[in-house]
Amino acid sequence: MVHSGIIVSKDVLDSASCFNSSDASCQLSVSGGTGAVKYQWLHDASINRLSLNNLKAGIYSLAVEDDFGCRDTVSVELGQPAPLRISIAEIDTPSCSGSSNGRLKVQVIGGNGLYDYLWSVNSGFTNSEVSGLKAGAYTVYVKDFKTCQDSLLINLPGPSILKALIFQIDSVSCFSDSDAVVIGAAQGGKAPYSYFWNQTNLTSELRGVGKGKYLLNVVDASG
Repeated sequence: MVHSGIIVSKDVLDSASCFNSSDASCQLSVSGGTGAVKYQWLHDASINRLSLNNLKAGIYSLAVEDDFGCRDTVSVELGQPAPLRISIAEIDTPSCSGSSNGRLKVQVIGGNGLYDYLWSVNSGFTNSEVSGLKAGAYTVYVKDFKTCQDSLLINLPGPSILKALIFQIDSVSCFSDSDAVVIGAAQGGKAPYSYFWNQTNLTSELRGVGKGKYLLNVVDASG
């Protein structure tokens, strides 16, 4: 009597659609052998079929044996895509306190490609970049073509409010003298600063002036 060998074929191998998802599957078939062929999945002996569904990525082994005691073991490896990850690629803070000219751009890796973007600030932005932003917190949601998803909360900082300060005043020695000193400073905004005393472009110090009113305006690097 001639005994034919057992042949196990891997008919269908479907990887998991997303990283760590449980939707991988496989379909095997068995031919050859003598008499009835018994099979057993080594990860779960209670499964007595040649197809597996709802699996995570990994290696699964099937042991087969015919009535003549011929045996074989075959392993299938079911893959998965890399995790979908979002990171900040570029960030431009608003130029002034309260301004709406900030910008964010993200980079996405992993998943299955063909990404869709949705920003919490405005549903009209559907790519990796969003602009016209004030300082604040923004969330970007990303989905690939197999609906794997990830999100990232981004805090867009802004400069503090620009303030002109006077921290030293030395009055004139006598009523008609011109030896007063006024020293100003800037706080907040973005350095360097330009100082304007009564609309004249000077430094932060006003020296050798007489009695009067002097107005300090400060302009920061963002204008």
